[in-house]
Amino acid sequence: MPKYIVSLGTDDGNVLEREYDSPDEKSLREGLSKDGYYIFGIKKEATLLISLKGSFAKKGISAKEFVSFNQQLVALTKAGLPIIKSLDTIMERTGEKRFLEILKEVKEAVRGGASLSDAFERFPQFFPTLYVATVKAGEKSGDIVFSLRRYIEYLKKMEGIKKKIVSASIYPAVLVFVAVGVILFLLSYVVPTFSRIYLEAGSKLPYPTQILISVTTLLREYFLVSSLLFVALIVSLSYYSRTEKGRRRLDLLKLKLPFVGAILSGYAVSKFARTLSTVLGGGIPLVESVRMVSGVLGNKVLEEKARNVVRRVEEGSSLTDAVDSEGLMPPLAVSMLGVGEGSGSLEEMLIDIAGFYEEEVDSKLSALTTLIEPVLMLTMGLFVAAIVIAMYLPVFKLGEMAG
Repeated sequence: MPKYIVSLGTDDGNVLEREYDSPDEKSLREGLSKDGYYIFGIKKEATLLISLKGSFAKKGISAKEFVSFNQQLVALTKAGLPIIKSLDTIMERTGEKRFLEILKEVKEAVRGGASLSDAFERFPQFFPTLYVATVKAGEKSGDIVFSLRRYIEYLKKMEGIKKKIVSASIYPAVLVFVAVGVILFLLSYVVPTFSRIYLEAGSKLPYPTQILISVTTLLREYFLVSSLLFVALIVSLSYYSRTEKGRRRLDLLKLKLPFVGAILSGYAVSKFARTLSTVLGGGIPLVESVRMVSGVLGNKVLEEKARNVVRRVEEGSSLTDAVDSEGLMPPLAVSMLGVGEGSGSLEEMLIDIAGFYEEEVDSKLSALTTLIEPVLMLTMGLFVAAIVIAMYLPVFKLGEMAG
């Protein structure tokens, strides 16, 4: 989605400059005008600049900080403190400067008559749509503490799964790093040393040794060019992955990868089910709930299917039939969903679906980690063995001739 830099005027005479994501400038103008801002100017950021900034810039705050903020907000609200006083108390304990500035603006918006959810909605980088909807549902029901607790529980669950996936990726990544380091050391130091000895001897080298020496020489002579090409490739891929077409193709490729695709699909199913359960539990209607959930799956292909589910439900299909038609969930999950929808216990069944697939993802992650270790070790061993054998072939040949 395009990014815009907007110069805004507030009621108190201040001029602010903020970044917004919006499908087009017209929609952005209408939304900001509705919020009571005076717009001085809107400038669209260059796409490549967005790509580079998105790669390195810190976005929002960490999940841990966000959970801490909400836990404090729940405790203070439950104790009977007004929202403005609660925000003041939280700001006194907030060490994150960027978030502190946002909370100050949220407080001023609430002081000016906006609801807490409307104030949060002005800062999507810090307060996701799902979170804003949860707060809004709590305001409507009169029990914001309950709504926030549900969201905290949901966030902790999803972060727990994410941490498991990251933890499972660390060990293979370390093995790959070590393997690449060993191979680079052999190619940059060991092979050139042997090459000089063989060249001084003037003997005819076996073909594997000649190929290895040629590859090593090319790498050393064109190291700068190769490095620049590698950096250009990374930047190009980063840019391509941020385009709609590129993101969709990469996400489709991820789902088709052996083992990894099944884990990502399972994670998406669990996230869809748990998020939908959380939103429905907040009193938000089904169609609106599914529409909100469709944007949090983290995969363009699956998000398109979720949006199609919204369309089908709006046209009169049951949630189960819509999910089944779009292939958003595997048959077992669809069957469980049908039982929950038919018995009037959809929210509880969604939690069961989420729990089942979270356990399945955990199991597959463990199996994948167990499988990757010997495969990586074997691959590294073969590479190292091939290099060592290629370098020692002339020595073996000299030994045979001497014998």
